[in-house]
Amino acid sequence: MMRSGIKGLMEFGNHEHSLVGNLKNIYTAFSVILIWTIVVTVALTALAGVGTNEIRALLAAKIFSVTAPAAVQVSVFLNFFLACIFAPLWEELAYRYVPLGLAKSLEIILVRGFSHEIRRNLGVEYDYSRGHLFGSLKGTGFVLFAMLLSSIVFGLNHGSVINIMFQGVSGFIFAWLMIKSGYWSAVIAHSMWNFMLMFGMPVILK
Repeated sequence: MMRSGIKGLMEFGNHEHSLVGNLKNIYTAFSVILIWTIVVTVALTALAGVGTNEIRALLAAKIFSVTAPAAVQVSVFLNFFLACIFAPLWEELAYRYVPLGLAKSLEIILVRGFSHEIRRNLGVEYDYSRGHLFGSLKGTGFVLFAMLLSSIVFGLNHGSVINIMFQGVSGFIFAWLMIKSGYWSAVIAHSMWNFMLMFGMPVILK
């Protein structure tokens, strides 16, 4: 079940490892996050009676101040730098790159100890010449667990449990993007999304 879930997740998106393929995956990730955010916003507003100010506060958690217009006006460049450059760089490193790297390392250690028959049943193999796993990503579930756990922590660190619905889900999608297209693709998508939160959502949620 875990293996099929990971395999299905990785089948989604563009498989072309090129600039065009990476751009398509960035576009896919951004679009999915945008659609999800709109759906959750509508649901919270209509079903739970959450106001637009509360939604704005949830979306802007730890990105920039929405309560001090004068301060934001004076330091708009600093806010842009922190939200759209600094935050994506370090958050993708801390919440995605490192946990996913550790998960892959654990899988390598585990799978290397398996017999060829067990590896074949899992749908994975270990390439001793290059030192990595290959196959139907990767059978053991460490990667998916790392994606889920890091996304929950990412959401909680942006506020409360409800932030898992916003930043947590976006973190999971950034993790998917990192696996598909690499660190810099995830940073770019994260930067684009934070830019949208800074300049797009306040207008939409007036």
